[in-house]
Amino acid sequence: MKTAKKIALIYSCIAVCLVLTAGLFIWFFVSKYSVNVFYSLLEQKAMSVAMLKYEKDELPEDKYENLVLKSRENLAISEEMILDADNDAMLEEKLGKYLNTNQIQSLLQGKNQHFKTGKQLGCAIYYQDNEGNFAVLVTASNIYTEKINKTIAVVLSCILLFTSLMLYFASRLYAIRILDNKEKTYQKQKLFINGASHEINNPLTAISGQCEIALLKDRSADEYKQTLQNIYQQTQRITDIIKNLLMFSHSQNGSMQRQSNENFLLSEILMQFKDENVSVNIENDFFICANRALLSLAIGNIVNNAKKFSQLDGVKINLNADTLTIEDKGIGIRKEDLPFVFDAFFRADNASAFGGHGIGLALSKSILDQINAKISVSSVVNQGTVFTVKFVKKQKLQSFSLHRSTAKA
Repeated sequence: MKTAKKIALIYSCIAVCLVLTAGLFIWFFVSKYSVNVFYSLLEQKAMSVAMLKYEKDELPEDKYENLVLKSRENLAISEEMILDADNDAMLEEKLGKYLNTNQIQSLLQGKNQHFKTGKQLGCAIYYQDNEGNFAVLVTASNIYTEKINKTIAVVLSCILLFTSLMLYFASRLYAIRILDNKEKTYQKQKLFINGASHEINNPLTAISGQCEIALLKDRSADEYKQTLQNIYQQTQRITDIIKNLLMFSHSQNGSMQRQSNENFLLSEILMQFKDENVSVNIENDFFICANRALLSLAIGNIVNNAKKFSQLDGVKINLNADTLTIEDKGIGIRKEDLPFVFDAFFRADNASAFGGHGIGLALSKSILDQINAKISVSSVVNQGTVFTVKFVKKQKLQSFSLHRSTAKA
């Protein structure tokens, strides 16, 4: 299953790339947000530092104590600096260690500034007090963002690993299933083509042989007539095969569904098969919506098949509620052949002595599938076969209790 493995790897790589891209976006935005939150905490810390220094004499004692407690709860800063913005001649030089010229000008205009110094983050605020104007700077290590980034990295790695494994195995199972279906379809098509070629080749070979024999020497008018009669029969056989192939092809692609449907009693179709070798028993009749001609063809193929293999032993047709059974006492079907009964051109070994092309039952199943009817078969060799068709009734069941008299050979 190298192809399945290749498909699984391709789909897994695509999915992993999508998950990885989404994870990187999440990591980027969470990291950016956590840095902004940390800068907000630094601003609060810088304000607390300034207030503790310049508001002690102006605040009530209880409020000042609360401010001290609140300040201790905030960040553990690694450096703090308070500069006199009015009188410090070295102000811009000192601020230049942390801020560029534009940032210094913005700070002196009262706008808070964020900056990085080494691996630490810092914040500078412009604090105005009755004692003067001051520039307050604080720096601290952003341990919160580092922890968040590490946590996100671990979580995303686990998700990526788990997703990769799950997607690989799931896509491989899916690919294997698709390839199996493709392989089955290919084998069916191969058997179909081989069967069609074989069925058409036989009468063509017979026609060619008849012509060669007729041309070997002059013959009488009766002999030529017999030869033409044989050629005509083989030509009709080819015509029948092609006709069945076309109908089977149409039933497979669903084009038969576009033909007109009508409502009718199922017994109307069944009674047309009643003869000296076929008995029909209607226990509960019901209306069905379908194409009458196609449904008649589908059931007729099953009935004719039963008559062919049971010869004079008789065929029983029974309709009860939504179930139709067609039973014969013929040669039966081997257990190992039952799964292939509805495959086109399949013919069991014990059916080789009987005529046929192997398309009838496949065509019947295809037509019944179009109206959601389910067909099944059970059989015992040399005892007989029972075909069962379960219909889906789209209209209310009509109980006629006809119990018509049956005719048996």
